[in-house]
Amino acid sequence: MQTLAQDEASAPGGSLRADARRNREKVLEGARQAFAARGFEASYHEIARLAGVGVGTVYRRYPQRDALIEAVLLDILAELTAAAQAASLEDDGWSGFTRVFGELSAHYRRHAGLSARLEGCGGMQVAEAREGFQHAIEGLRRRALQGGLRPDVGWRDILFLAQAAAAEGCGLGLDADEEGRARALAIILDGLRSR
Repeated sequence: MQTLAQDEASAPGGSLRADARRNREKVLEGARQAFAARGFEASYHEIARLAGVGVGTVYRRYPQRDALIEAVLLDILAELTAAAQAASLEDDGWSGFTRVFGELSAHYRRHAGLSARLEGCGGMQVAEAREGFQHAIEGLRRRALQGGLRPDVGWRDILFLAQAAAAEGCGLGLDADEEGRARALAIILDGLRSR
């Protein structure tokens, strides 16, 4: 049985109308930003403000907070998985690896608060998506081995080091700027390459 919100948003054939699809994307992006900044407790009013939609739109699309959290996590994992899978098919395994490594680092930086809360969140779909992402990173690692990645680097190392490259700053009052982050990324990638 469809809810009123689902009924209003459906086009013939069960797909979302274009405006409903755009609103869904806006809500998910607003939720990403709010969750990254304030955690999963971020208010629907804050999400709506960041999304540029009315708060009623957020409630209609996601009346249950758990469903919104799950949708955001699935969206992020789908993006990261697709990037890793595409890179593992590139002719130059090292080039694809370095691009995705940089994207992972940027993801960790943009979603620092959200990334720290991912573990254990979401239902079965999120667990399956997380496993799919891990397989995609492992596939990328295997392809990168042919392009010069050190053989002792595991998929967990890739995720850990991409997160390390995203650091906003370090001790002693030093803040990382774009130039500093780019340099750290280049140094880490240089260390990941076989000699």
